[in-house]
Amino acid sequence: MAQTLKATLTFSDEQSLLLDTATGFFRDKSPIAHVREQLTTENGFDADHWKEMVALGWSGLAINEDYGGSGLGLGAAVTIAEPMGRHLAASPFISTQLFVAGLQAGGSEGQQSKHLAAIAGGAIGTVALFEEDGAWGLANAQCELANGCLTGVKTFVTDAGVADYLLVSAQTTSQEKRGPVLAILEKAALP
Repeated sequence: MAQTLKATLTFSDEQSLLLDTATGFFRDKSPIAHVREQLTTENGFDADHWKEMVALGWSGLAINEDYGGSGLGLGAAVTIAEPMGRHLAASPFISTQLFVAGLQAGGSEGQQSKHLAAIAGGAIGTVALFEEDGAWGLANAQCELANGCLTGVKTFVTDAGVADYLLVSAQTTSQEKRGPVLAILEKAALP
């Protein structure tokens, strides 16, 4: 006999306000004709809408206040992502939030200070975790980081074309530390 599980999702007053604001924003800014039009653009999203999202503080929702964010945590991003998905609005929001979560989980103080402040200010981040075969486990990362040089191939990197920062899973072969790492690659450093 199958059991039915029920879950109730509740929002704080702050999250409810965010949800209401995001719902109105995407309802007004993402009519289906606009969504279809954005599919044909180079970036795939409306850059002006992204700037408005940044101005609303959404890029920094999960970032500590010390780095220019709101400090609400990754859970608050759901209140933006849900209506964004409902209205099919494309933006680098989710890939940027994944970058933030990864950097906050494993980045040094210096890395967090530099990159999270930039993200809160509107820079775009993404994660490069998937290998050519589709695997994404950090322990089996196939890119190699040696002597400050990152080599290898990653696939399915969302928003790679517009990202200012990429968080890349790799293996380091340095004598001091061997094993899996997450390396930050800046767009300016790419050929």
